[in-house]
Amino acid sequence: MELGTPTVSTHKTVTAVTSTDSAAFFLPGLIHQFGNLLLTVQGNALHVQPDEIPAMQEAVLGSVKRGSASLQAMRLLLGEVSQAPESAQGLLENLVELGRVPCRERGLTLDLAELPTAGFWLPVSPFLPLCAEALHRLVMALPVGSEGALRLVGSFTPERRFLVRLSFEAAPGSLPFAISTDTALESIVSRADEYHGNVQASRSADTISLSFEAAAGGASIG
Repeated sequence: MELGTPTVSTHKTVTAVTSTDSAAFFLPGLIHQFGNLLLTVQGNALHVQPDEIPAMQEAVLGSVKRGSASLQAMRLLLGEVSQAPESAQGLLENLVELGRVPCRERGLTLDLAELPTAGFWLPVSPFLPLCAEALHRLVMALPVGSEGALRLVGSFTPERRFLVRLSFEAAPGSLPFAISTDTALESIVSRADEYHGNVQASRSADTISLSFEAAAGGASIG
């Protein structure tokens, strides 16, 4: 995978793709992020020693960056649109940061498989909102009381597309309840169809897959 210089397409019409319910689903993650930010600032401000100032600055700056990324992601989920290209890995990391808290509240874990390279660029919209919508719909499709692991896996295809697979694995010893992803997929496909092949959606018994075009000039497979 070789990086090119990503460019922004301006001739495509893009609309918001997430629902209010999906934005509300991720809200606890944003609150958690800002709680961590306040605690980091307070803890360092009260106890820092002169020789610890560089470490304090690094800790606070890191927390601020994570909070800022989460806030920007939430804006996108609430309807803001951006076709600026960003790293697929970075966008998924932001989404997982927001999603871990609401998933944990439902007895679920949420993990992201690391990509072999971060050099695949995608337009923020519709990539992040559609992945968020798919994750929310998959969680809502699980039977009440389900315990297990949700996993996001990103990969590259020979067609120079970026594939995201969202899957669920029940915890050992859990009852094998069937998962109905029909409704979830219907919602995602209806939104994917708006992008005339730029986004493709499919499903299996416990997995939703989304395939996206790279940003123009954003990546090449060699």
